[in-house]
Amino acid sequence: MATSSPTNYWVYYYDATNNCYSPGNKLVVVSNSCCNYPTVDLTSLPQTAPPAGSTLVWYTTDNRVNGTLVSNPTAVSDGIYFPFFYDPVNNCYSPVGTPVLVGTDSVCTQPYCYKPGITAGTVLDTKVGISALGRAGATTADNWPMTRKGGHIALEAKTKAFVPNRVAFDASGNPVGIAAANFVEGMMVYDTTNKCLKMYTSKDNGVSFGWYCITTQTCPDN
Repeated sequence: MATSSPTNYWVYYYDATNNCYSPGNKLVVVSNSCCNYPTVDLTSLPQTAPPAGSTLVWYTTDNRVNGTLVSNPTAVSDGIYFPFFYDPVNNCYSPVGTPVLVGTDSVCTQPYCYKPGITAGTVLDTKVGISALGRAGATTADNWPMTRKGGHIALEAKTKAFVPNRVAFDASGNPVGIAAANFVEGMMVYDTTNKCLKMYTSKDNGVSFGWYCITTQTCPDN
């Protein structure tokens, strides 16, 4: 299975009649890193340093003549890509290098994201908070909630829980009692019918909206 870390394989032709193999050819296989991008950056892969005065270029075939120059090697999708060193002064190319087979993961159309919250650094303070621990305020030793960085609001308790609005859902997948005209992207409720926390959002970059159970962390579109 392809991974975001490049993996080397050796490819052979096998002659079953004569029970013999061709010389091996090296092939690098790599997939995308789903937490970040739905494409692969060819320039980030390990490569020999280009000779003086030359640059690394990528083509879609091993002979270049019948291939296409990859215009943006930092973001490529599925395919096989062939590296060359190009000398613009003498207008010449090196022999083809080790090909790279890229296989992107389709689930990354909506990239999944597992990043920890930011609790330190130069990010903005959280200015609003509700605490059951009796320590809110900038003058306290804990400097709470300002110490919780980058949030709009902080909720804190050891024996209490945050309870979102609880709404039943009908057979069409919409909350009962909330008019469709009032649905807002990012709206969240607890679905008492299907027993999950739901968000009103889209899975295709804002084209088709609906209510989806929040079961996996995801990165925002922008």
